[in-house]
This record gives sequence, structure tokens and C-alpha cells, in this order.
Amino acid sequence: MNHKISLIILFLIAFFLFFQLDYQVARAQTTPTPIDYHLPFPGILPDHPLYPMKRIRDWLLLFFNRNPIKKTEYHLLFADKKLVMAQLLLDKRKTDLSVNTLIESQTELLKSVSVFNTLASSSNPPENFSDKIELAIKKHSDLINKIDFSITDLNQKKIIRQALGINQQALNQISSLK
Repeated sequence: MNHKISLIILFLIAFFLFFQLDYQVARAQTTPTPIDYHLPFPGILPDHPLYPMKRIRDWLLLFFNRNPIKKTEYHLLFADKKLVMAQLLLDKRKTDLSVNTLIESQTELLKSVSVFNTLASSSNPPENFSDKIELAIKKHSDLINKIDFSITDLNQKKIIRQALGINQQALNQISSLK
């Protein structure tokens, strides 16, 4: 009788270990590789009363800057910050503002690529800068897809799809330079 019980227990342990190992292998194969691109701290969010002052400051930085490399970097920085802002606003359950900020982030990202394209066609751009922009575009796409997954409103999903479309435009433009 003891042998039967110990055999059943042994069989159950072997069965459990076999399926646990199989599950871990399957999970390892389906987990995507994280994109190694770090997003900056966004500062104050669009729901803060002083946010319009931040927008004016950002506009002034771009307006008075004549260096195309710096201008590209600023657009990329603002795009990254707005992407993080969109995520933080979504966490605060301000989905309308989050989705609008998401569109703004992708517009900034596309401007960054456009300024870089004119720089690349007129002079010699910094080495690996296009790779940095491409990595940023992929990180943005990844985060937009995560945001899209968490939103249920169809109108907001439509705007998120527009943001993904802008992101794809940016990716196509930067890929054409390589």
C-alpha cells in the first residue's frame, strides 16, 4: 500500500515538473526582448497649471536654435518626455489628455526625423545618430502598443492608431536613410 502511494506521489511530482519546465520554455520564447532605450523624466504634466509656461520655454528653445543637430535632439527629447507624460496621465486615469499627449509625442518624433533628414542630405550627420532615432521610434511603438492595450474607448483607440501611423512614418523615413 505504501509503495502505491509513494509511486503516485512520485508520478505527480514528475508530471508537475515536466509541465512546469515546458511552461518556462514556452514563456521564455514568447517574451519579447526589451528595447534598451531609456526615457527621460518628463517634469510637470499637462494637467499642471504651469504646463503652458513649459510649452513656451520648449518653443523658444526650438525657435532660437539654428543648429540642426541640437534641434533634432530637442525634438527627440520632447517626444520622449511627452510619451512618458502620456503614460503617467493614463495612470492618473486622464485618458483624453493622455491620448492627446501621445499624438503630440509622435508629432515631435516625426519632426525630429524630418530635421535629421534635412541634416543628412545637406551635411555629414553624427555617427550612429540615425540608430539612436530608430531605437527611440521602436521604443515609442512598443509603449504605444501597451497604452493601446489598456484603453477600451473606441474613439481613443482610433487616435492611438493615428499615433502608430505617425510612428510608422517616422520609422520609414529614418530607414530610408540607411
